[in-house]
Amino acid sequence: MAAPAPAKERPSKRFHSKNASAEERTNSTSNAATSPARKLMTGSKPKKRSAAPKKKGPLPHNSRQMNSNSEEKLGPIRRYLRNQFLGHEVEDEYHSESQGQIFAVERGSILYRARISREFLDDHTPAEITNLLHQWNLARALQYAGGVMVQVTNAGIS
Repeated sequence: MAAPAPAKERPSKRFHSKNASAEERTNSTSNAATSPARKLMTGSKPKKRSAAPKKKGPLPHNSRQMNSNSEEKLGPIRRYLRNQFLGHEVEDEYHSESQGQIFAVERGSILYRARISREFLDDHTPAEITNLLHQWNLARALQYAGGVMVQVTNAGIS
């Protein structure tokens, strides 16, 4: 009786199929992963993603459109809105078309919006801004307007 013929070794495949054994898949990729030529072909390593949640806060503003004093003047407006609308999210961003800072105060389906003109920010100190928002009662104007955008300018609230 003849001895069984030795099994032929299959050459390692560059691409493997779903049906390939685990050993074949390991062998076919282990050399390619460490080969310098392989590294050149694949490019850089994939970027690592942070598992930390993104921090919520004010939306970015277009600093080229705003002067350097504007950012320090936005803080009092944010504080005013957060104090007047406890539990609401307050976000803002610069809107180049209207040349003003748009503030959004949101909680669930409730949304209030205000546009603070650039001139208003430029012409008043942070303390004056706080006083005017209280004097003009911006919070009441936002509630009264509902979803309609409220305008804050040097002339007042409209």
